[in-house]
Amino acid sequence: MREQFDAHIARAGLTDWVRAHQGTAASVAASWSEPIDLLFLDGDQSPEGARLAYDLWTPFLRAGGIIGLHNSTERVYDASHKGNRLLVEHTIRPPQYSEIVGLDITTFARKVR
Repeated sequence: MREQFDAHIARAGLTDWVRAHQGTAASVAASWSEPIDLLFLDGDQSPEGARLAYDLWTPFLRAGGIIGLHNSTERVYDASHKGNRLLVEHTIRPPQYSEIVGLDITTFARKVR
């Protein structure tokens, strides 16, 4: 799967912009120190897993940066797969976020502070 991902990034001309870091949200965040402009959450979508990834990574998201949460727009989710939806309902709100938009099944928002 990694080879396919890398091939798609290269074909899109994004190799200078995208760096892939393999591992769990927790293992990669443990050694992370750089601010980021885009955070896309699409891993463990249990309520606990989604909250953990959010709590670990949003401190690195710059003010003005974009967060994307897959499987988070309004619909019925299995209890074990509604973590990103719960984040949108309870956390991805003003005043911390603005320009909150649902596109298909993904929610995007801009971090204010």
